[in-house]
Amino acid sequence: MTTITGARGAGMFSNQSSRQAGPITLFLPSLNGGGAERVFVNLANEFSRLTERPIHLVLARGGSAYSDQVSSSVTVVDLGKRRAIHALPALIGYIRRERPGVILSTMVDANVVALLARALAGGCCRVLIREANVFSMQGAGFRERVRTRLMSLLYPRADAMVVIATDILDSLHAAGIPTCDSKLFIGNPVRLTDHRGRESDLPEVLREREYLCAMGRLVPQKGFDVLIEAFARLNDRSLHLAILGDGPLKEALIANAQKANVADRLHFLGFTRHPENILHHARLFVSSSRWEGFPNAIMEALSAGTPIVATTCPGASSLILENGRHGYLVPPDDPARLADAIDASLVAPVGTRATRMARCTDFSPEHIASRYLEAIEAIEALASPGMNEPDPGQSESGARR
Repeated sequence: MTTITGARGAGMFSNQSSRQAGPITLFLPSLNGGGAERVFVNLANEFSRLTERPIHLVLARGGSAYSDQVSSSVTVVDLGKRRAIHALPALIGYIRRERPGVILSTMVDANVVALLARALAGGCCRVLIREANVFSMQGAGFRERVRTRLMSLLYPRADAMVVIATDILDSLHAAGIPTCDSKLFIGNPVRLTDHRGRESDLPEVLREREYLCAMGRLVPQKGFDVLIEAFARLNDRSLHLAILGDGPLKEALIANAQKANVADRLHFLGFTRHPENILHHARLFVSSSRWEGFPNAIMEALSAGTPIVATTCPGASSLILENGRHGYLVPPDDPARLADAIDASLVAPVGTRATRMARCTDFSPEHIASRYLEAIEAIEALASPGMNEPDPGQSESGARR
């Protein structure tokens, strides 16, 4: 991994004149521990293996959790700014110097900044935006209103949009946000790994204990308050619950657990870069989300072969689980039904470890990255007709049947 810092680093790139096409640039705010960040690291690494074009991973802020997972074939450009919007001038400079063929961005702020930077730099590259989550006007404050207005102005100007579930597109339209004509339905890449870690490698609080596992930021979206209430209702009072992730609701969730008399069996383990072993040894993985995009946590649980209970929230959860073929599905915000599904799955889980792991092959990094590269080739050739409909041979998540 080659790292370039600050606005002056662009001159460090080499062999520019020998390149037949500009770099493929992936832009996002940082590599902090999150699903979108892991997706872009996986895509960048796979792009570098599948194409001879230069691959640039451009970050508003570098030096984060997944930095050491970036391939040495990928050039990381650190714009040295705290937030994506603050990186706008530096990104304009990067575009003018490096003249990327296409910019692929993810998350609302990065999408807005990429489209603004392209326009202010003279419109010399294509922009493919990725909308990764159901849009919600949380709080509807001034910042949210400004963001929504910018999305409404800029999203139609994208050359194409990757949508990972139809619910995401519906949520944008419901909020009055128009989108570009060209849309692609592509899921997230997931890599099968060796999960056969030893129990002795688990965090000490989980060793020699049976436990459930949940994963995600401690925010209202993830519904961990509902999960704690459901956990308190379970028949088996010897089970523990491990929640992997950080966020602003930690103290409130601890208070919920104390009120429900389960605090001694609830463990907040923080952000975990490699959750595979914890997932592998868990009795069950639970997704209690109120809404989702394309939940990488469910994909990682499938990859580990762990039984799953999830909500039928807006997003791609039901698509990934093929409407219940690979895990129990219950309505969101219903602790009683969530508890019943957990109890049932502990006795008779849906599917087998083998069938759950096999589902992940539909989302192999090579397959998903190849779909992105096909889309990039198409928009660079101005061949947009037909891109706004899912391939008949694919599901809405982009997985080929």
